[in-house]
Amino acid sequence: MIPMPSWLPALVRRTRREYFADFWITPPITAALAVYSLSRGFDWWWAIAFVAGWFAWTLYEYAVHRISHHAPWISDLHWLHHRNQKDYIALHPALTLLNYAVIWLLFGFDAAPFAIGFSVGYVVYAGLHTAFHYAWIKDGELLWPLKQHHVAHHRYHDRCFGVSTKLWDRVFRTI
Repeated sequence: MIPMPSWLPALVRRTRREYFADFWITPPITAALAVYSLSRGFDWWWAIAFVAGWFAWTLYEYAVHRISHHAPWISDLHWLHHRNQKDYIALHPALTLLNYAVIWLLFGFDAAPFAIGFSVGYVVYAGLHTAFHYAWIKDGELLWPLKQHHVAHHRYHDRCFGVSTKLWDRVFRTI
């Protein structure tokens, strides 16, 4: 295996400000896209596309997380998070903006309900993952079972890859 270049970790090590920037970038973009899309009308197809986008996010989240445990260099970067769970390890917020630009260029605004569902899924994931590592969640609270699922992932690295849902861990028997 080719060793990871020494400069690569700098791509994912963020400052606190950079780490939390997605919480200031993604929700307003998602809200603006939702306002624009809903101003053009709402019907069952809009709702179905939204749910499909959220559902697609959950599968994407699971797959990327599972792959990040095995792919060369990507797994090395992901282990930075596993080694010190309080470090601010994330992609740069500029990549979030780039992702939105690519989605809009490829699919246009007609894909807005799907993109909104996908984006809402990302916002929920980011909020949950951050809460699991930085907030005090006690036994009996609403998020406790999902937090314990994530804690199990950090203890047993080959299972419990879902952060915002256990669905795909159940489907792929990694729970």
